[in-house]
Amino acid sequence: GETPETPGVPVIPEGGTAIEFTTDSVKAALPNITTNGYGSQNVTSYSTFLTWDVFAACKLCLPPAGDYANANCLQMQGNTDAAKQGRVGNVAATPKRITKVIVESYNAKYTPNFNLALGTEQVVGTSVPANMIPASSMTTSSVVEGALTKYVSTYEVTSGDYTYFAIYKNTTGAFYFTKIRVEYAE
Repeated sequence: GETPETPGVPVIPEGGTAIEFTTDSVKAALPNITTNGYGSQNVTSYSTFLTWDVFAACKLCLPPAGDYANANCLQMQGNTDAAKQGRVGNVAATPKRITKVIVESYNAKYTPNFNLALGTEQVVGTSVPANMIPASSMTTSSVVEGALTKYVSTYEVTSGDYTYFAIYKNTTGAFYFTKIRVEYAE
């Protein structure tokens, strides 16, 4: 006789002290971002990175028509070769130390498998990430939405005076996400 509870859709909190971007804010800032192609972005040449607001990214594009495009995702390349890994992070320090990084992503087959690098200087353009926090240390909630699963993954940063972050996609396969929020101390 009992009706099972339907899991709620994970939601990233709003407000507070944070920097963040969404697919829509990237599209507005980079109206010429390519679809299903990374263009001339080169991980070893920071001058080729896409930049907007206080962020920079490499190996980032819009997904082709289909489920990920319908979910309004950004697509980042994944690769075990460091020169081909997708990266996104801040290029201007947060006012205070980072306390949390939250990523909203979608996938049809796999749970999120990206890593977080933290630093006291910019880390998004470095060849070897500093202070890597593996995916196994984040907490993730999820809900199925049609053919995709929506994930909200949270890294709690409990030590270090880090004011820079970078998401590194250092495993094979594209990564599809819609929002990154970086919270910092008040």
